[in-house]
Amino acid sequence: MGEMHTGDEAIARLAARQHGVVTTAQLAAAGLGPRAVAHRVARGRLVRLHRGVYQVGPLAAPLGDEMAAALATGGVLSHQTAAAIWGIRPHTGLIHITVTGEAPRPRPGLRIHRSHSLNAAVQDGLPLTTPARTLQDLATVLPQHELDRATEQAQVLRLATRHEVAAQPGRRGSRALRAALREEPTITR
Repeated sequence: MGEMHTGDEAIARLAARQHGVVTTAQLAAAGLGPRAVAHRVARGRLVRLHRGVYQVGPLAAPLGDEMAAALATGGVLSHQTAAAIWGIRPHTGLIHITVTGEAPRPRPGLRIHRSHSLNAAVQDGLPLTTPARTLQDLATVLPQHELDRATEQAQVLRLATRHEVAAQPGRRGSRALRAALREEPTITR
């Protein structure tokens, strides 16, 4: 088996920290120009996921699609996607991203939201909304009974206190979120 080039070693280390994905800018910083990238794509060593974002190797890493979406848009994972990563709700398939400023072009498999401000965190190396902000976002899209359950789950997991959730700035869905906070969490087997 041949030796790995220095650029490939840097790419592998970076990909290991980023759920198996890298950007064109990161590839360039590792010494790979457009021809070297095209060669690796042709050989299956890089797989294009979004414009300027590649999966390293033929097999997708867990949460690789989510990391690729964040890198491609410059945003943070939000709504149902952030809720799944925090363990508040099950994964829904569509990746939700929130960006500040101008929203990027629509991309297949992504639902892009725009906001003037973000409360962001990092979980498992992924940029995403804080648990309290995630609940605020969910309040705009979930039926009340599902929001109640998500809010309860966040409190049981000790991801967000009632105070942190209630302190979210007034936005669409605030009334539903306040109603969800009226219920005390119950821990069952």
